[in-house]
Amino acid sequence: MDTTLRGAINHGDVMFTDQHLSETVEFLRAGVYGKLDVAVIEAVSITENGGIVPSSSVGNSASFAILAEKVIVEINLSQPLGFEGMHDIWIPGRRPNREPLPIMNAADRVGTTEVKIDPAKIAAIIITDTPDSASNAMLSR
Repeated sequence: MDTTLRGAINHGDVMFTDQHLSETVEFLRAGVYGKLDVAVIEAVSITENGGIVPSSSVGNSASFAILAEKVIVEINLSQPLGFEGMHDIWIPGRRPNREPLPIMNAADRVGTTEVKIDPAKIAAIIITDTPDSASNAMLSR
């Protein structure tokens, strides 16, 4: 996190919570944060069948896309198209009846290689060419 953002958080100018990604999705599913209006999903492409192929920034993208009313897809041209086919996107069931992740071997796949959502939810597609940047913490190692 950069110095400017950290200062704004510490001064109370930016609402911020530091929690694990899995907790964020559980809170969104439970309605703790209210309705999710818009999600911005970074991608390398959109497949012929409308699937969003995530970039290196996957995280909770699939869950955000499912939960949001509208989705903006950000196609990042600086990310390699080779990401297509790499991801294994799996949405777990809801607690407390969640099943174990059905992976028994290193080569097992349980999900999909793309984020599948109703194309009617896509509000916009924007193009960018902004490379990922390492955080200051990573740069200081």
